[in-house]
Amino acid sequence: AAVTHAAVFVRRRLGDASGLVAFALTGFAASAAWWATTGWETSALELLWTAALLPILGSAEAGEDESVGTAAAGASLGAAALAAFVRLDSTLLLLAVGTHWGFLASAKREARVCLAALGALAAPIAVVLWQHSYYGEWLPNTAILKRSVGIASWRAGLGYVFAFVSQPTQGVSAALAIAWSAAAAGDARLRRRLAGATLGGFTALWTLYMVHVGGDAFVYDRFFVPLLPTLTAAAILAAAPLATKWGRDSPSGAPWALACVALFASHVFAFAKVVLTDVPNQKSVNMLAVVSALVVRRAELPKDATVGVFAAGAVPYFDAATRFLDLLGKCDRHVARTPPRNAHAGHNHWDYKYALEDVRPDVVLTSDALPRDRASAMVEDTLQPRGDFHSDLFDQRAFQEHYFRNQMLLSVDRVSA
Repeated sequence: AAVTHAAVFVRRRLGDASGLVAFALTGFAASAAWWATTGWETSALELLWTAALLPILGSAEAGEDESVGTAAAGASLGAAALAAFVRLDSTLLLLAVGTHWGFLASAKREARVCLAALGALAAPIAVVLWQHSYYGEWLPNTAILKRSVGIASWRAGLGYVFAFVSQPTQGVSAALAIAWSAAAAGDARLRRRLAGATLGGFTALWTLYMVHVGGDAFVYDRFFVPLLPTLTAAAILAAAPLATKWGRDSPSGAPWALACVALFASHVFAFAKVVLTDVPNQKSVNMLAVVSALVVRRAELPKDATVGVFAAGAVPYFDAATRFLDLLGKCDRHVARTPPRNAHAGHNHWDYKYALEDVRPDVVLTSDALPRDRASAMVEDTLQPRGDFHSDLFDQRAFQEHYFRNQMLLSVDRVSA
């Protein structure tokens, strides 16, 4: 839906060929394809962000004497509000979108749109109030886990941003979109100026946020995927005049054609790698989560048993009847508020003294096979905290004495539904 939305938006403004280009760039984006196979959240945000931002790009082309457009503004604000409901940090998007429509409506003296912009803030406020009433906390554990650890987080965050723009099509799209935003922000017309400032300002704000928290623990640009369709649409709007000028000045068009072919070749190669190699690997990881849940269900544990788990976003999903202890803190208030141990965003908080000695889960599901090429540091009597949660678990005395001696290897092939 997000891909089609972007393609139709571009087609209406530039023609059929440009719409196909938008469809190809967004529909066969390796990062978007990857996250579409791992769950619904990222794809849902991609659709909602696209629905929120494209009307702003569209408003830049409208005449200065036209009204704001209540339908377009309402759809944009509604999509941004839903995005904030799905992921609370999308409130940054809602603030950017609300500011845009609020300024434009204020200039046009259209009170209804101004009220709608303020009303859209009800979504994140409702989420915060609900979670405080339910959990007793103003911020969710995931927000606490994303606290920056300073320069180490910034270094990791810059690496995350670089990984996104180093992909040829994504880097070119981002550069052209920034060029379009800068040009529009400097335009004399209010609509174009606001649209350019909103897209450019929000992109910069979101990028700084990613740098601050240290990016993501996973590859494939999860937190930039929702921006891809909008950046691509803005990039095509910026490239269209350049392409026309290039074609007029270079009758053969060979350099332009060669550059486009090379760019699309890299795009197709990255997409093919994801589909043929990485998605099957992820399927195996997902299947292991199912197997783990089946093993726990068949183990006939006591009704009050607790299972320690790292993959808290996967295994418990398949076994809602079992009580799980999230060893990395996304679902545990105590662990989430422990000091960070590295810059690996979202996976850098753990407290094994609390988990293994205070809570003492009946079973611990490790995320990988336990190391066998070295002795435990506990055994060597040289225990030092490690920066890797899995290695640190292996080195805990309580783990060696109560869990490691009773381990069972899980295999996808050994457990059937």
